Amino acid sequence: MDDAKRARLFNCCTDYAAPDWKQFEHLELAGCVDDGEEPGTTIGNQPASVAQFFTVYGRFPEPDGTCEAITDIKGPRDALAIAGELALISGLRVIVCATLGEEQSPGQKIRFPEDAPGVFRVHHGDGPLPTGAERI
Repeated sequence: MDDAKRARLFNCCTDYAAPDWKQFEHLELAGCVDDGEEPGTTIGNQPASVAQFFTVYGRFPEPDGTCEAITDIKGPRDALAIAGELALISGLRVIVCATLGEEQSPGQKIRFPEDAPGVFRVHHGDGPLPTGAERI
């Protein structure tokens, strides 16, 4: 496999090396946003309508049940294609997180005056927005 393909398929893995597939129960595809409060942190399980990018994860079996990011992808079509390719390579099934199909309810995408340009946060719930927040 050439370097460009490894970088596309394994961009969350050290040295773009494929993980040990045997450690995972299955793969998951989820929409993600960067956490504006904690740089370098991602909030997953986001609807496609608000996702800034998509991540394919390897899910560890219970009782651990956590996951490991394998690759990040910009667009939803590419994400589906890459998730399928990783399933073929790994022999694991892919679960597409149900939240990808959810509609964004009004007021969920917000920002605060101190946020950097282009940064937004996701407000969950139908209640009032946090103090100082504005809808975008």
